[in-house]
Amino acid sequence: MISKNKNKKSRIGTVVSDKSNKTIVVDVVRTMSHPIYKKVLKRTKKYQVHDPENTATIGDIVRIEETRPISKLKRWILVDIITDRDVAGIAATEIDVNLITEIEQSVKNSGEDKIDVKTQASIDGNLDGKIEHEDGDNK
Repeated sequence: MISKNKNKKSRIGTVVSDKSNKTIVVDVVRTMSHPIYKKVLKRTKKYQVHDPENTATIGDIVRIEETRPISKLKRWILVDIITDRDVAGIAATEIDVNLITEIEQSVKNSGEDKIDVKTQASIDGNLDGKIEHEDGDNK
């Protein structure tokens, strides 16, 4: 009977990407001494890690363990999350939508029918530099 290797390789690293489904990218830093000059150097390696429950997020410190090949690049699996890191994120699209609604409301509240040309172009989505003026000129 073949005995299974109980001493699997284990690493501790930081999650740098969690964009894929059930996959995270973990950055593992190791130190080494230069063979001639004896200076201590930092070397980093990125591992594709299987995260079956999508629990890890960017900035988490995690423990990973070697396992059977899961895909072309994934040979590691997430064992546990050592430290959770809270990353504050706000989407730029939400900011843009809020600004546009504020501009539209301010125009309605002020009672003016005209908005400056650049503001109207940004609301209409015409940001390619061609702005139509009231007299029909394109500049």
